[in-house]
Amino acid sequence: MVRSLFNSGVTSSVELSQNRIDSFAITADHKTHHFEYLYPEIHPENVALNGYYEIIYRNKLQIVYKQSSRTIIDEALTLYIPDIHKYIIIDNKFYKINSKQKLLKLFPEKKKMIKKKIFSYQLNYKNLSTSNLIEIVKYIESL
Repeated sequence: MVRSLFNSGVTSSVELSQNRIDSFAITADHKTHHFEYLYPEIHPENVALNGYYEIIYRNKLQIVYKQSSRTIIDEALTLYIPDIHKYIIIDNKFYKINSKQKLLKLFPEKKKMIKKKIFSYQLNYKNLSTSNLIEIVKYIESL
């Protein structure tokens, strides 16, 4: 089950069989979101699971988002709270990058330059947009 909340406030539910569908796209908010069924390699820090991931950026490094939701039931009201787990793929290994420290830990020799790039946005890492994150990863690739 893939459940996502887009900026327009529309919640979509889609159930797909990975045996038949390896990728798909959804257009919402005038943007097309591409998803692929991925099989993360087992790695000590890897908490990624097999499933559909939104392909955010693909080059030497890749950024993918795993979307899920938490269900909160309060009396007669059911809320679905979207969770986005952000990963960078390096040599077919998935590394969660939901915090600045996790991203910096992956590139210790480039840590100072990456910190400067993040600081240039004058935002907390958690408040960076997807396009900011893509720019940071492109910058890392260029170093």
